[in-house]
Amino acid sequence: MKLPVPIFHKGVAYRYCEIQKPKASVLADTKKVIDQTGDLFTGMRTFLHGSIVEFKTDDSTINDPIAIKSLIPKLPFISTDFLALKAVVMMNPDDDGIEGVYFCPRCQTQVISEVYSKDGIEYDTRDFISQLTTKYLEGDDGEFTIEFKEPVEIIDAVTKNIIVSASNVTLRFPTLENSISAFQKYGRSDKVRLQLAQYAECIVKVDGVEVDSKFRNAFGLKLFEEDRNMMQTTDQIAGWLNQYGIQNKVEKMCHACGKVWQPYVNTSNFFASGLR
Repeated sequence: MKLPVPIFHKGVAYRYCEIQKPKASVLADTKKVIDQTGDLFTGMRTFLHGSIVEFKTDDSTINDPIAIKSLIPKLPFISTDFLALKAVVMMNPDDDGIEGVYFCPRCQTQVISEVYSKDGIEYDTRDFISQLTTKYLEGDDGEFTIEFKEPVEIIDAVTKNIIVSASNVTLRFPTLENSISAFQKYGRSDKVRLQLAQYAECIVKVDGVEVDSKFRNAFGLKLFEEDRNMMQTTDQIAGWLNQYGIQNKVEKMCHACGKVWQPYVNTSNFFASGLR
């Protein structure tokens, strides 16, 4: 199957991947990792290692287990999520429904997606993975430039000199290993920095000038922390990322006030429920 976003690694684009229905041992190992560490990202790496059988470029196939294992962390997280959901659906192809609770933005009434019975009739108001569309990145441009609303400055605490000044940063797609690294640093207790750390690891240029891992480690997160307009910046990044992968916005209507809106379906819950 085609990946929503290819793996771009060492000048090669891996655009396709084949998966198989994971064995019970894979589910057990995945659940063990998540239960012990609380780290969904590392759990997904374990899950995909037991599900992926090959990667493909436009002209070659990679099916060596060691090579596959080394490529899995390089998966853009958008494609990681896509493959994990497809593998879960393989485990139970007759039921890919997602339950959820949504709150009307106008009156805050709950809209619940679930299977329920009333007057002897069963109703199913869930959303379904199979009904969600997928958008793909075409071409080899895996980068995006984010413009800060106002220049971001990093100032030395002792000398008060400006160390870094940036009007924009260019990012590549966050990968599974970026998510794992950020989680190991911040866990679930600091969700804002967890998200920003994933972005920081993906900075490839500042004001059009290429930067290395030393710069990212020293200043990457700080660039986002010092941004006085962080919400606008992260909205730009989210808008870029959400163009691709499974399109998990669905239409809901409030039965109390008639409001129609489009919330996001929580596909992470679907993945987690598939491990039970």
